[in-house]
Amino acid sequence: GDVSDWLAMGGTVRALLDLVDKAQPCRAPSREPEAHTKGPELSTAHAAGAETDSASTRREGRRGPARTPLSTVAPRAVAYLWPGRLPAGAVVTLEGIPAAGKSTLATEIVACVTSGRPLYGAAPTTPRCALWIGHEEGLETALRPRFDTAGADTSRVYVYRDPPSFPADYKWLTDEIRETDAAIVIVDPIDAYLDFGTHGDSHRNGDVRIRLRGLSVVAEETGATIVMVRHWRKAGGVHAVYRSAGSLAYSA
Repeated sequence: GDVSDWLAMGGTVRALLDLVDKAQPCRAPSREPEAHTKGPELSTAHAAGAETDSASTRREGRRGPARTPLSTVAPRAVAYLWPGRLPAGAVVTLEGIPAAGKSTLATEIVACVTSGRPLYGAAPTTPRCALWIGHEEGLETALRPRFDTAGADTSRVYVYRDPPSFPADYKWLTDEIRETDAAIVIVDPIDAYLDFGTHGDSHRNGDVRIRLRGLSVVAEETGATIVMVRHWRKAGGVHAVYRSAGSLAYSA
């Protein structure tokens, strides 16, 4: 993680400076200089490269992201599943302390989406499907009774007995959203479905951002609202954004 993660988890500035003082200097390994083309051949190569457009360089085997002039990108207004609160085609977080009602709120949102009942402050809508990815509670003993009580159209709520693993299953999630025409996906909690392997760390910003990057792509490509439910740490007395368990990358 970064310095903010260190401080949020109880680290002190003095301890951090001590670690810096003890760190060994990093020296780049020596290497032989690479041979360079000289003379007219170099000028000819540069001239040829300058005249080659991105399409042709890709045909010649160039790899990496393709550039896009921003002038070719048409601006558009943000579409909302819940006006002012839940943007469509985006990833949002729903966080709070344990037993604060996060899952209950998510259930109510799904109930409104699947039944067409208006969300708070919004107009009634056409009923849509929802995906619920959560394995902390029993389907028969907890989820079904809760959705029935909330008035959800349970024929439009899809649940899963086998847990997915992200980022490996992002393609699966994209297909599920498209096949069901789901308007919203609840992942409760997101931490339970991210695979960090043997070398990844849920407290390191880089590791978390790499694994969540694909989730934003899924939301943008499908137009679905993806809600990541997360728990706060028990420690109090800090700004809300620093209360999230694990890396700050989940929230910022």
